[in-house]
Amino acid sequence: MRVVERLVMLRTIDSLWVEHLTAMENMRQGIGLVAVGQRDPLVAYKTEGHSQFQNLLAAIQHGVVHTIYHVGLAKREAPQKAPAPAQAQVSLKKQKVGGKKIGRNDPCPCGSGKKYKHCCGR
Repeated sequence: MRVVERLVMLRTIDSLWVEHLTAMENMRQGIGLVAVGQRDPLVAYKTEGHSQFQNLLAAIQHGVVHTIYHVGLAKREAPQKAPAPAQAQVSLKKQKVGGKKIGRNDPCPCGSGKKYKHCCGR
């Protein structure tokens, strides 16, 4: 549950922070119009910025609490792999072609055209 809480908090803060920065940038670009109304643009920017930050904190708190109370945990079982027959468990790293061991950077013998380390050598 703690992992879910962390993920919810991180996702909520991240999305709301991006919105907050966008709103602050828009306000910064339009704050010059306040000077037309005989008010100091710096004071108006600080006041409005503080108000928006308080709204951000409240929105984060509301978003985290709302999401955590509405989240449901479901435990999934890992899919079981069928055991391979003993004949199929040949180590590809020990495979030899023409009496010579395959190097990591040699072409893969399966014919894919890739290097052995990127194909069957994993």
